[in-house]
Amino acid sequence: MKKPATHIGTCQACGNVQKLPNGVLSNHGYTKEWGFFNGTCPGAKRAPLEQSCRYVKECIENAQLTIEDIRKQVEEVRQSVSPTVTIQVFVGRKAGGWIWVKGEVNFETKLVSYSVSGQEKSLSLYDLSASQGTKEEIVKKINGRFAESLEKNIVNFERYIAWQQKRIANWAPRELKPV
Repeated sequence: MKKPATHIGTCQACGNVQKLPNGVLSNHGYTKEWGFFNGTCPGAKRAPLEQSCRYVKECIENAQLTIEDIRKQVEEVRQSVSPTVTIQVFVGRKAGGWIWVKGEVNFETKLVSYSVSGQEKSLSLYDLSASQGTKEEIVKKINGRFAESLEKNIVNFERYIAWQQKRIANWAPRELKPV
């Protein structure tokens, strides 16, 4: 049986303060944009930071592993000379805004063909500001934009790690605050 929350605590993953029904953080970090719950913070249903920092350490480890994976992906993307490229396209605000998709460069037609939601589409190399150069230079220019986007993600993960490390540097259990 669910006990009503009598205290609030801080999420180990995101830092938000939440009620603690049954002594663990309530669900949070979700949207109801489409009429249902979509997504939940991974810190939900866990002990608050006031009682434990174990999940903070796990979050730091996961972020470090993610950075390693992204660095490998950046290297692969920057080295690729395959006509398969990754481009950013707009799919509409409700559908997610700007997304990255795989596409195939046809150097004869100067088009990049891609598929979104089962619909075949294409963009001109001119639209991608990549119409000049050798085939390899064109591929590297297009993929370079995706690599730059990935590198921004690395910076964000590094900031997250620094924030989390600061939160637990002198960690000690603390009293929970009443609701």
